[in-house]
Amino acid sequence: MLCAVMPVASSAQENLKHAINDFVSDKGLTQYIKSSYDMENAENNGGNIVSYFKRYVFELPNGKRKKLDKVLEGFEKDTNVAYQVKKKDAGVYEGAFPRIGYGEKLDKSVSVKAYLERNYCLMFVRDKQDSLRRYVYAISWSNQEKDDTLTGEIIEIYSPDPQKRLTVNVDDNAESLKRVTEAAHLMELAHLEENVTSKDDIKNSTDFLRRFTTLRVAYLNKDLRKHFAGWETLQMTLINKIVELCRNYGNLLNKEERSFCMRGIKSMITKTNDQFQKELLVLAISSLEK
Repeated sequence: MLCAVMPVASSAQENLKHAINDFVSDKGLTQYIKSSYDMENAENNGGNIVSYFKRYVFELPNGKRKKLDKVLEGFEKDTNVAYQVKKKDAGVYEGAFPRIGYGEKLDKSVSVKAYLERNYCLMFVRDKQDSLRRYVYAISWSNQEKDDTLTGEIIEIYSPDPQKRLTVNVDDNAESLKRVTEAAHLMELAHLEENVTSKDDIKNSTDFLRRFTTLRVAYLNKDLRKHFAGWETLQMTLINKIVELCRNYGNLLNKEERSFCMRGIKSMITKTNDQFQKELLVLAISSLEK
């Protein structure tokens, strides 16, 4: 899988936008494409702005492969304006793709399912006119040899960009956490692959505590628990990452830091009635007690 993070350039993602528009409006492809939309109007600085989610599911005869190739060419031409690009070839398993938040309140989300047999291209582009908003493009496809077809989908999203604004205040009892972030950002932060614990990004106790705090605050977030339809799945993701973090990197913490994290995990245990989740969190504590 190719995964890159790139600076934002001066031009917009016009090549890809035009290529997608040509693809879905091609009269010769209409019978092979099914579309769905979700749009919201909102006021922004005295003007009107539209957030949208568009999905195009297609099943093309392989003879029309060149039509999709033009979309993929548009994608490649615009990678230089993206702040994040992910690609995966069919047959390569790289775990889950990010769950993407959208909507004016960032109260909705879509999961890009990582099927082994599919190819994937995913692009995030910031809006040049409004730094708090972004575009997301996701393209997936696979060849179905049994019926000689090309199946897949294209997703387009334009919405506010979940802002990474998380601060931590630790008082004398090391128990105070201050959250200054959107619930949808926490959801997205928890799923993005670059935030999965790895030797590359957890190098010291500061890295550990920053990651631990983000995961814990997301787990305790009332908005996610109440409004996010995929909360149960996300809940397990957060717990598993905390267990992994403590097991692999607990040795980076001193005695006081370990005690702080163990108290934080114990407070998480009180928020679930699921015995399996409780036992996983106890495992995380055990890793910190070693």
